[in-house]
Amino acid sequence: MKGTKKINKNIMLLLLIELFGMALSLSFLKGPSVYGDDPFYLQYVPSILNGTFKESINIFSLRLLLIYPISWSVGLLGYTDFAAGFYPLVSYLVLIALIYLIGKEAYSEKAGLFGALVFSFYPLVIKFNSDPDPMLPLSMFLVAATYFFLLGIKYRKHRERNYVLSGFLSFMSSLINPLAYIYVVFFLFYMVANLIYQFIKKTENKDIWALPLFILGLVTAVVVVGYINILLANGKPFYEFNMTNYYYSGTGGPDEIYYTNPSLTFYIHTYFLGVLRYMANLFTIHAPIGVSSYNEAGLFGYAALIAAAYLIVRNDKRSRFLLIWTIFIATYMEFGSMSITHYVPIYKLMRFTVIVAPPLSLVIGAAMARFASNQKHKKLVESSTILVLALLFITSLPIDYYFYSVNHNIMLVVKTEANALLHAPNITHAQIYTPGLLQYYLEYYLHYVNTRVFFYDNGAYGGVVLPTCESIPNNSYIIIPSVTDIAEMDMENFYPITESWATNPNECGLQLYLNVYSLPVLKHSIEGALGYAGNIYYKP
Repeated sequence: MKGTKKINKNIMLLLLIELFGMALSLSFLKGPSVYGDDPFYLQYVPSILNGTFKESINIFSLRLLLIYPISWSVGLLGYTDFAAGFYPLVSYLVLIALIYLIGKEAYSEKAGLFGALVFSFYPLVIKFNSDPDPMLPLSMFLVAATYFFLLGIKYRKHRERNYVLSGFLSFMSSLINPLAYIYVVFFLFYMVANLIYQFIKKTENKDIWALPLFILGLVTAVVVVGYINILLANGKPFYEFNMTNYYYSGTGGPDEIYYTNPSLTFYIHTYFLGVLRYMANLFTIHAPIGVSSYNEAGLFGYAALIAAAYLIVRNDKRSRFLLIWTIFIATYMEFGSMSITHYVPIYKLMRFTVIVAPPLSLVIGAAMARFASNQKHKKLVESSTILVLALLFITSLPIDYYFYSVNHNIMLVVKTEANALLHAPNITHAQIYTPGLLQYYLEYYLHYVNTRVFFYDNGAYGGVVLPTCESIPNNSYIIIPSVTDIAEMDMENFYPITESWATNPNECGLQLYLNVYSLPVLKHSIEGALGYAGNIYYKP
């Protein structure tokens, strides 16, 4: 009976963590966001729902385990923020449960609960867990692969199945994002190292079938992906792999992924140096604005470093798998290569580190569980643990609020413009011209109606060039930023607009359809929406 009560208590605590995570996520719900490649995944919703989708040279079309679930959720729930973020949100909730299960198997139930709790409010996770971004779904598949891998290591029962599943899931994850290959390398490294260790120690029960069974899972996934490619890529079984390799290995050109940073100290700076600027701004009146994008992990990097050092100093053998898992993934992300044939430093974005958030949270959880087992100073231990959790949570809230508010303000402008256009005359036959990145977000909130949306510039960014009044077609809508915004765009070289009609719409006979800047509801949203805001004009 005691065992049953203990299980029920832990399950109840896990459910409370899930509810807490859900409440936190809904409080900072985003939907389409400006923090990733969200609209490039959403663009496939119409073709997937009407059955005409095909893979193409566009790298985003290869993320099948991302774009299909997102499209299905939008098909079921409509073109809403919740629908766009539903799949990552479900992935986040599943991850909380998986982290508990791994913590339970690798260390203890208490470590699993602490790890799940820490992960539930990890600021980088909250930033991406309700927008159509690959990081949370990718992490869900990879952590599931890790769970089966751990079961294979620990138990004889169903060992073969667990290793095969681990290999299968880890490779299939590449259909969400090729960062999945890092976990494939980790599993291979761990199995080879473990086998060498077993031979050196001359253990009787050597796990010699782990590697071939894992590879069987990989091969099975390769066959499945190949079959999918045959169906969706005009009969080319290795289309996804070849295009991914072309894009990420450097063969596609040195500037293929121009917005990432290959620096070998990138994550060190962003985890440990950027946080100093964050702390300096935290208690000021402008705290939400002062938080920069380089502080997305808050104090969690320091907490993980201290936790890992504590476990190593205590020679905690139970934590070895969690430590190796965390250190390997983090180290590869900092120093690893994107190519097998030559060293190309792996590209870096802070959002990529979501895949290391689960093991990092579990290392913190294991350290807390170990620390909490001290019965000599029980009250001091309990109060210290609560204090650390409270500090991590409270200092993460300004980060959560900052990223929510910036996105909310920008998307409020976009949704207002889209709603006005949805009710505009002849909209299904019109053409819409927009500045900057507004095009891709408008399309989603316009429900991909039968209209053409373009962004315009002076040709430097691949937009539609509109140098004269005659080039603006009749029966079209055009969104023109304010004179102040246009000046800022010119100054920042951000989709510069220099056409004379931009400051004098009457010159082209443009009729004001909606004065966005005068709407009271957007009073605090226009600021910071550069490239997304503008008054709507109609050319009859």
